[in-house]
Amino acid sequence: LNRPTLGDDNHQQVDNDEEDEDDEDEDDTQPLFPTSHEAILKEHKKVVSALAIDPSGARFSSGSHDYDVKLWDFGGMGGGIGRPFKSFEPNENYYVNDLKYSIAGDQLLVISGTAQAKLYDRDGEETTTFIKGDPYIRDMKNTA
Repeated sequence: LNRPTLGDDNHQQVDNDEEDEDDEDEDDTQPLFPTSHEAILKEHKKVVSALAIDPSGARFSSGSHDYDVKLWDFGGMGGGIGRPFKSFEPNENYYVNDLKYSIAGDQLLVISGTAQAKLYDRDGEETTTFIKGDPYIRDMKNTA
């Protein structure tokens, strides 16, 4: 087996000194589309804790421990991750725990570290703030 290793000059080398023409042919046939399941969202300053894709597949949203929700448009990315078209902080100084789009894709539910969920429209404008939930569910120190 020829196993690739990193050489001193950080270029990929083959353990075996023999060069097979078959290996060179395989390199030429690599797909031109992404084959990774990862993307780096450089716009967030801390760990991304929530992702949601709208039902149409045209947009996605990301929430993070930097307290921000960012809305992204796949069509505007131009082959790369690009920049979000909207960024907002749903609840000051609380992590974003979860994001969900409605079935129609016209609303986004944002769940943060507070006991209040918020609803946003497709363009990131707040439409509803739900009444404060039960604090005992999130913080057991308040229970007797």
